[in-house]
Amino acid sequence: MSEVILGSQGWVYPAWVGPFYPARTTASTMLECYATAFKSVELDSTFHEMPADPVVRDWRRAVPDEFEFAVRVPRQITHERRLVDTSVLMKKFLDRISAFGECLGPVFLQFPSDFGVDEISWARFQAFTMSLSKDFRWVIEFRNAAWFKPETYQLLSRRNIAVALVDGRWMSREAVAELAAHPTADFAYVRWLGSGKPQADYSRPGTERAEDLSWWASILWPMMPRVTRLYGYFSNSFEGHAPHSARVFQRMMGVQPVDPQVLRLDNQELSRV
Repeated sequence: MSEVILGSQGWVYPAWVGPFYPARTTASTMLECYATAFKSVELDSTFHEMPADPVVRDWRRAVPDEFEFAVRVPRQITHERRLVDTSVLMKKFLDRISAFGECLGPVFLQFPSDFGVDEISWARFQAFTMSLSKDFRWVIEFRNAAWFKPETYQLLSRRNIAVALVDGRWMSREAVAELAAHPTADFAYVRWLGSGKPQADYSRPGTERAEDLSWWASILWPMMPRVTRLYGYFSNSFEGHAPHSARVFQRMMGVQPVDPQVLRLDNQELSRV
């Protein structure tokens, strides 16, 4: 049976202090505390800015050896340069995140909605995927439905590159089901985004989406024999409070969540709280 690794998109949320983090948790100790409840986190900050070496080292020191960072590739590569002349930037980025060592999880590329499948983009995309080092686990999220076709899946399968399965308006449930039945990599990667609209309060669920999560479980359970690992990350926008969503789905996928009360007790002695 493949391993189920669930978590959230980011961890620095003041609204989580109290409902999730212990009452006295500060921003500098949130990651250390988070890593006692979940085995992985998706890094969004690297999309906006190349992480500095000391920052990567600090993040690595804050977590146990079995923890994994799923790291988003900078927007300079996917959105600004749109894969043109990116080899130097990509090397710099991969060198930087390699400091995570054994804690480096999947490396995630998210393309903009206007990155379409015209002849130029397809040729460029083929060349780019061929250049990706097999030393990393790669994931691609398409936000243009034109990419969801057999030719794309065949290309990515040859390189063991996963297509992100997304709860978002640009990816139909039919596309999710097809890729779950025929994954393009030996691992799976899921992102639960919800509406993406900012909410006033992330301290508790604002909406209940148990029915949607049940659908996802029904799709992902049959996928499990086809992959070695299932990575999944919740946004606060999915239900209003990502830790809650992750714990609910852990139960659906047969993973015992860390009880919030135990989390509080276990973290009373965090070194920097």
